[in-house]
Amino acid sequence: MAAAETRGLSDCVLSGLLMRGRGGGRPLPFAPTLLDAELLRAADAAMTARIPLAVVVPASVTAAPVVLAASAAVAAALHRGRLNPQIGVASVRLADRDLYDELAFRTQRLVDFVPRAVVTAAGQPRVIGRSKLDAGGRVYLTGRVARLLPLLERLEGVIVAAGAATVEELAAVLQQTGRRIPAVYLTGDPYDAGLDVVRSTGGVVWAWDVACLSALAGPAATPRRADTGAVFVPAQQLQATGAAVVDIVAPQPGTALDRALDRLWKAGGQLIGAAAADPVGPRWAWTAFHAAASVPVRPDVYDRFAAANPYRMRLGTLVETARGYAEHATGSSRDAWLRFADALTDALRAATEQPRTGQLIDWVTARVEAGERAILLVRGTSAAAAVTATLTESPRTPLGWEQTVSVRTVTAAARAMVEPGVPLAVVGTLPRSRSGLLTLPPAPAVLQLTCGPLERTARGAAGGCGPGADGAPADGGRHGVSRGARCDSGLPVSRDRPGCRDPGRGRRRRAGRRRERDGQRG
Repeated sequence: MAAAETRGLSDCVLSGLLMRGRGGGRPLPFAPTLLDAELLRAADAAMTARIPLAVVVPASVTAAPVVLAASAAVAAALHRGRLNPQIGVASVRLADRDLYDELAFRTQRLVDFVPRAVVTAAGQPRVIGRSKLDAGGRVYLTGRVARLLPLLERLEGVIVAAGAATVEELAAVLQQTGRRIPAVYLTGDPYDAGLDVVRSTGGVVWAWDVACLSALAGPAATPRRADTGAVFVPAQQLQATGAAVVDIVAPQPGTALDRALDRLWKAGGQLIGAAAADPVGPRWAWTAFHAAASVPVRPDVYDRFAAANPYRMRLGTLVETARGYAEHATGSSRDAWLRFADALTDALRAATEQPRTGQLIDWVTARVEAGERAILLVRGTSAAAAVTATLTESPRTPLGWEQTVSVRTVTAAARAMVEPGVPLAVVGTLPRSRSGLLTLPPAPAVLQLTCGPLERTARGAAGGCGPGADGAPADGGRHGVSRGARCDSGLPVSRDRPGCRDPGRGRRRRAGRRRERDGQRG
């Protein structure tokens, strides 16, 4: 978009031009928070300067792709007097389609002026619905950014949400758009590899740390008599995240599983160095590590539920697969695979006495007795089914526990698909891609259950894993994540924002509290 076309992108929301009619009701203006206004202005400045922008958003921010696209469409219409902009949006959230249909320009549905369109696998656009007010504008909503590639020349802006693009696809889009077409990339992962892609193309990264979220919860516009709520994150959610407490339960002196997983972690680091020429094998190895490290029930119990899905990794076949990799490797790579297979055998054997199950039962019992709602996060749907069955079958678990504690997946929480404002419990080390659940918690409290001090300190249980494939350290070392985020300089915006800093200053702001506790009880 030209500079004049994008100027006022944030004003479309702050002034009440862009509205929302929830559930088909009367359109009402938004009640933007300071964070809403800051995100909109950052996108405004990036689009004006034609600089690629990546934004690291809290996990509870879900409406950003569509709202940014709609704001850009309205801003362009105000500049040239015609609602004929063409914006591309890549997002895996199906709810984004319904959200766009609820947005309105003043009191008229935006979709009546700028219809929503999809892009077929062949790259052909197809308009959804018909309207007599159609002026030629389009908002293309697709689940894969690759489908937007044939349309780039006609687009005036591209909004990409994490999950809708691989690193290679994002790089291809940014190479083609260059400084001609504004592009915004949204992610909830502070370690997203896409951030480096944006930086490598001359773009900047915008983010917040926990310290500033409470300060950004205030209103950005004069309150109205009736409104449809915040644009991206409710003020109460921002305040809860800013004051969030992360508790870590680390049994002392540690369990056999803790020591076995530490050996497996080290073996995986050695495997990366020995098998660097074949990234597929080490990536599988780290997936296997996370599977063994994060499942809170016995391996045989988990496999009962994973066996129904042919695409699920079964714990009982991991050692066999690792030895299969070793048979097809040579030299130091073969030795590294054999060491990894042996360490994996020890870890799965230690997991048969699963200490995490007792932790979970104690924690669930405490929540039920206190009458406190809570959500337990596990790795995937198979783990959720296995944990639910284990808790239900245990004679130590209170009857009706599921009415107080919900079992959900980590992915659901990262996509804000869990009940807001409810305390969370996480088992073990989170993959790097989900570390935002600890750096910017979407809940007032997060409890992390570890199986010992090695998991707490050596494997970065307090904040995910460092750089590498799926949570693995790139150099085989040990890393942790600080509860902070950074904002790269480069955007022509005000620098008096709370909590945002330039890179290279060597200081991370911390907020909230993190406590460590011994014992099994959460």
